[in-house]
Amino acid sequence: DSIKYMNNTSVPITLIESDNQSWADNPSIAVGPSGELHVVYLKSNNAAPWSASIMYMNKTCPDSDGDGYSSDIDCDDSNAAINPGVTEIPNDGIDNDCNPATPVAVVSGSGMNYPVPGFSATMSVNVNDSNLSAGNLKYSYTRQKISLISTSITGISATGGTASVTGAGSMNGIAGYTFTATITDGSPDGMGIEVRKPDGTLYFREPSAGGTRAILRWGFNITGQ
Repeated sequence: DSIKYMNNTSVPITLIESDNQSWADNPSIAVGPSGELHVVYLKSNNAAPWSASIMYMNKTCPDSDGDGYSSDIDCDDSNAAINPGVTEIPNDGIDNDCNPATPVAVVSGSGMNYPVPGFSATMSVNVNDSNLSAGNLKYSYTRQKISLISTSITGISATGGTASVTGAGSMNGIAGYTFTATITDGSPDGMGIEVRKPDGTLYFREPSAGGTRAILRWGFNITGQ
């Protein structure tokens, strides 16, 4: 038998490797504040007369970037600016603090543009990953006489200043439609949406090629990795 430990890596760290003469059983493992491992285990022989001893060992994993966090808890041990002790920088596309849950993905604001001259499209959104049930999104386009109002928000992802919001809603008062809205927080901000019918077929997409179209009024705010 052997005792292995794995965290933030696909390759486990072998702590104890038993041989033909002994067994390592009933391990207890604790991780210290700098990532060092403390292990207590029962070492018993594999032949009569049977005997056992309580053993203790510790193992410090490598800290390749010298930031004080070992490789088992540092999600990028080649970059000293990335570790569990730093403050997350929103919208840089990097998990700075090695915690994908921070900051919580949030998108809010409104935008307006003209996909075709003389016909306006507007979107308003307020979605927070910590409380999707309270989120909402509205979209309208005068040329197609489209009015989409969300009835539920099913997901949000945000990274590098781009957010994707999925949900279900009513189209011109008819329920059962689903949508994916794409929103960018940049210079300028942008918005786009894809709407599907209750049977899953495409109903509407703006821009027609996907992605986003720059807005001309108002603005969006996005928080994410």
